[in-house]
Amino acid sequence: MDQPLPRISAEDFDARITTAMDTMLQHGGVIHDDPKMENILLADDGHIMFIDLESVMEPDAGREARIRELAIGIFTVNYKYHLKIRKEMEARGEVDMW
Repeated sequence: MDQPLPRISAEDFDARITTAMDTMLQHGGVIHDDPKMENILLADDGHIMFIDLESVMEPDAGREARIRELAIGIFTVNYKYHLKIRKEMEARGEVDMW
């Protein structure tokens, strides 16, 4: 996720990934179940798009909310780690690995 400065905050990322996950669940009845940074793109208009759609699942009835919550949480933790690593690399003057 190579973004020009300023990057989106972790809170904004959480809101955007929640919207993306909810949209996928509402319109397709599926949840992206491989929550890693390599599986999302930030569109020019700011919304998050999922890629690697082979990694979607149709959750069992009654478990949608819990699976959704876990996936969103993992995506957000991964994004926070991404921000931490980028900040450390920039402080050392290193080239961005993403």
